[in-house]
Amino acid sequence: MKSKSWVIKASVLMLCAMLLINCKKNADTVAPANIIGKWNWIETYFDYQLSDSNPLTPANTHRTETMIFNSDHTFKTIINNITTDSGTYSTGHGSSTNLSNYTSIYDSVVLYNKGISETPGYANTYNIFSGDTLGITFYALSSGEILSGGNVIFFVKQ
Repeated sequence: MKSKSWVIKASVLMLCAMLLINCKKNADTVAPANIIGKWNWIETYFDYQLSDSNPLTPANTHRTETMIFNSDHTFKTIINNITTDSGTYSTGHGSSTNLSNYTSIYDSVVLYNKGISETPGYANTYNIFSGDTLGITFYALSSGEILSGGNVIFFVKQ
């Protein structure tokens, strides 16, 4: 049952990604959800049919991954006990309205390595579920419009 819960959450996040058109900043100043802390990877869903390799998990990949977001806006990625990435990050809060007038409110995170975005051409939005599960969705963009749905990566707070 727990697996179906994640499928539903992943589907909702991917649906929100597809609805994001005409992005604009929210007029109200709202702080994004706090992602500071140590987060352990639990699964990654891709925007195609579920299979033995979708979702990816620590069990079926034989790998562990930890993301650490510090209060000084630095981050570190550790895979199988080896630091594989580090840099700075910024978070934001916004909303977008699609052509059907549906408004989606979201938080976003951008990772930087040496001052350059690690994912140019991509939007990274995140949600925190139940206070301890972080879901980050990556969307491919072109001229501010979504080209493809996103991969959803879930982490649990340590």
